[in-house]
Amino acid sequence: MIGVVACAGPLSPVLYGLGSSFINGRFVSPPTLWRSSPRGADLLGLFEFNPNHVVSRAIDDRQIADGAVFVEYTVALSLVALAVVAFAVWRAGYRPRTGWVWLTAGFAALSLGPFVYIAGVNTHIPGPWALLRYLPVIGSARTPTRFSIVAALGLAILVAGALAAIGRRYPQHRRTIATVVGL
Repeated sequence: MIGVVACAGPLSPVLYGLGSSFINGRFVSPPTLWRSSPRGADLLGLFEFNPNHVVSRAIDDRQIADGAVFVEYTVALSLVALAVVAFAVWRAGYRPRTGWVWLTAGFAALSLGPFVYIAGVNTHIPGPWALLRYLPVIGSARTPTRFSIVAALGLAILVAGALAAIGRRYPQHRRTIATVVGL
């Protein structure tokens, strides 16, 4: 409730414009046709180096080659974050809350779009976005790759819990662990 009240003020111009266009019948909601949604992110793109990373730039400079592709289809989750969570589960007894795991995995799956691409090849396997894009509120999000932002935020929460678990398991190495993960 506090979050709703805190956001209502800054969002009031947008909410007013949206509400008035809805009341006056000017709210545009084009129909979603079969196979008309933009493609989603590549499945392997979730587990690659971030294209802004020096190593990735040395291999392939996608940002300069095609800016639109870079902006809309880059969904690289942090490999360090994934490794920290895996290590914490394996060695530190970290058991993340299932809600955060489902939120992260669910939004990552939504970012794959209507059909799953693997290494640039359309597998024709329908993703969750193939059906969920027809729902009234969710269907307003026209570009499925943007769901990866919420997946990255969910991963950040999982990493925070993983670092706390590692710190409890190895309290004498807390600073070293934080330094290594930070670097």
